[in-house]
Order: sequence, then C-alpha cells, then structure tokens
Amino acid sequence: MMKNRVEKIFSGIIKTQRIASAYLLLGGLAQEKLDSALFFAKSLNCESQISKPCNSCLSCRKLSNSTHPDLIIIEKDGASIKIEQIRKLKEFMHYGPSEGTYKIVVVNNADAITSDAANSFLKMLEEPPSYSTYLLVSQKEEGLLPTIISRCQKIIFPEQSEYFISEQSKTVFEKLTGNNYVETSNAVRSIEDPVQLLEELFALCAQSQRYKLAKKVLYALKNIKMGSNKKLIIDWMCINKWNLN
Repeated sequence: MMKNRVEKIFSGIIKTQRIASAYLLLGGLAQEKLDSALFFAKSLNCESQISKPCNSCLSCRKLSNSTHPDLIIIEKDGASIKIEQIRKLKEFMHYGPSEGTYKIVVVNNADAITSDAANSFLKMLEEPPSYSTYLLVSQKEEGLLPTIISRCQKIIFPEQSEYFISEQSKTVFEKLTGNNYVETSNAVRSIEDPVQLLEELFALCAQSQRYKLAKKVLYALKNIKMGSNKKLIIDWMCINKWNLN
C-alpha cells in the first residue's frame, strides 16, 4: 500500500534529520493521508531512542488520541478554512513546544482555505520557526496558492484505481460483503499479520463506496496496530449483527 511507502519516506527523513518546514500530501485516500501525517507527527516527537514512532511512549499515545499540546489539526469550519482559524493558529505557533521537540500543524482539506486565510497562512510558511512542521492534506492542488505549494515538499498518493490489491484481499472482500462472516473471520485470523490485508480491504470498501463498512475495517486496523486482541477485533468486524455495509 502507498501509505507504507510514504511511512518509509517519513522514517528516512527522521533518520537523516532533513526535516522540511512544510509537506503537501496529495491525492489518494483521505484517511491514508491523515494516517501518514499522524505517523510523521508521532515520529517527530517520539521519546524512543530505538524506533520511531514506538506507539507506546506518552508522546505517541497523546498524538494517537489527538491530545498532545504540540499538535493542532485544522478542519473546515463549514465549507472552508477561515481566517479566524489561521489567527488562532498564529497564537498556537507563537511559543515553542510544550512537551515535544516540534509543534506540528495538520491542515486537512487544505484546498478549502479562503483567500484571506491563505494569504495569512502563506506569511507563516515564509518565516517558519525552527520548531514547526506543517502537514497540508489535500485531494488536489487547485484551491491552493502557487506560493504555498512552492514552499511545500510534495508527497503524491496514487488514485484509488492505482492501488495493488491482492487476490486474497479481493476474495476476503467478497466474503465480507456477501455476508459470509464465519468464512471471512477464519480467513483473516489465519494470517499472522493481517495489517496489509485490512489496508487493502479498506481500499476496496472505499472504491465500492461502502463507507460505513470502510469505517469498521479502519477501526479494526487501528486497534490491531495498537496491540488489541486480534481475534476479538476481527470477530467484531465480521460478525453479522455489526455488518454496516
């Protein structure tokens, strides 16, 4: 999956410490871009000296729960990102980090920023403090100022149709959407590491516009990554009464 390749890119950036002030994540699946942004945020402030992110230190746990004081996620206020939100962001960035090494800003749906907000945000990108990292998440470049784009390192995710999906994942998807829950559960549980399979199931759900089922697969994926009981989570995902597709 593309997200894994992006995470390898971010891991390489952490190892070399060649950290840009701003990144622009484009295309692909919205949730995968947000997951990759969070992966990088955790890597930047992870307390582990061995592997980053460790997903177990206090910083990683706070970032996973979006409760870290050095993280701010900007979402659309209604149909757009408004100037008032950028003013609050400036206040947030005025002081250095409270707990981590970096203050991290994730701007979701960055292409929905208004003209006034974009011009104000551009000034922040032009003179970023050394402790700041901006992660702009967008489906497309249109709607973003060329001057904002030029100050970001681009990471482009492929469109959904470009993802490689294994035959095994396609078979499991057919069983899951065909209400063959016992067979689906057995098939997923038989795999030692089901993470890639679940990621491909998530992509298939999104491609077929089964968004409620996609949320359920994503929930299972996140919990397995966090160390939850694999058997219980997979059974929950597959059991008949919880089917949401």
